[in-house]
Order: sequence, then structure tokens, then C-alpha cells
Amino acid sequence: MADGFQEFRISERSLGGRTGTFEIMMYMVSRTICHYFFRPDKWGARTMSAVKFECYSGAIFPFVPVYCRNEFSFDVQNIEIARSLGYSIDGTSSIQISFLQISVDVKTGRALHVWGYHPNLDWKEGPALPSKMKSGEIRVNSEPPLEPGISPRFIDHEAIETIFDARSGWVRVTRNNDQEDDEIWEFCTGTAFGSREDKLHSIWIRPKFTD
Repeated sequence: MADGFQEFRISERSLGGRTGTFEIMMYMVSRTICHYFFRPDKWGARTMSAVKFECYSGAIFPFVPVYCRNEFSFDVQNIEIARSLGYSIDGTSSIQISFLQISVDVKTGRALHVWGYHPNLDWKEGPALPSKMKSGEIRVNSEPPLEPGISPRFIDHEAIETIFDARSGWVRVTRNNDQEDDEIWEFCTGTAFGSREDKLHSIWIRPKFTD
């Protein structure tokens, strides 16, 4: 099998009384890394295309993004600090951008941070520096409401590209790198939401890199 993504979907399975599709992704490098997700039937592409993101001025979460090269994935630090400061970070769901996750507090609808599998072998080198960035909250509204533990797919892997700027340290995951974002909102330390024509267009991350 050649290096790169291999994605499979197995339909008509159940999990916890829900029927839906298992999505299995394998990434071939020197070894195989496999991730799988369960998508309930009601989370179809049509439903997720109607998700709304609203931006408000305010304080951002104190999480610190990290990227682990050995695991090809993003994660965050300072979760316990955020909890001690009174931030609500339990009862979460997430929305998938490829296999990257935007973690969302189900009760408040507030976007918390970004985490998940995102191999740097597919990244392209280029300029990536968010301009005129604002700070505040991102609220996610969807119908039906998000459920704890369920991660509906919002954008497929084939629909995004990732640009890494070694000089600035920023990673941009975007629908189209040739187009600028209309607005960029930092909602978590070193993590920002870029919109274009009132729709999610980019996710910006400036992580600490670890092995």
C-alpha cells in the first residue's frame, strides 16, 4: 500500500443504540496509524452544512496548543488551569475538519480548542500570518444540537489544504489558501477561527512542537 491517506466507510453499524457509519482512516508512512470515528445517520453532510459560527468580543481560553510529531497530532496544555479558573470544559462534542477536531462545550455552544490527528507530511510550506486578528468567543449553533461524545464531519479531508510558515510558526488549515479570510478571531491561545462570507474558511494554530 502506498504512503498517504487510506479512508474507508463501513455502513449499517450501530453504537450505543445509534445506527450510522464507521469511518476508518489509515495513514501509511513507516508504520500504520489508524483512527476511527462513528458518525450517526442523522449527522449527514446536509445537516452539517447549516452549522453557524458566531463571534463575540471577550476573553479567550488559556489553553496552549501543541503538536506532537511522533503522533502526527495536535493537542492542548493547561486544561486543568482553565478548569480551576471556572471555565466550563466538560460535556464536550467536536466538529471535524478532516480529522482535526474543534472541541465544543455542548451546554454553552462555545468553541474551546482544536485537537486531533493531522499529519504534517501533507503540509505545504508557505507564508501564513493572520492579520488584524481579534480576540473573543466563537459560538457554534447547529440543528440538531451537538451531543457529548459525537463528532460530526463538517469538512472532508479532500476539501482542505494545510500551510505551515516556519518563520511565523503558524499553521493554516483552510478551504482555499489563495483566498484571504474576511475576519480572524483568536478564541484560544494561539488558535484562531477564520471566516469568509460568514462561513468557516480557515483554522489558524500556532503550536509548540514536541516529539
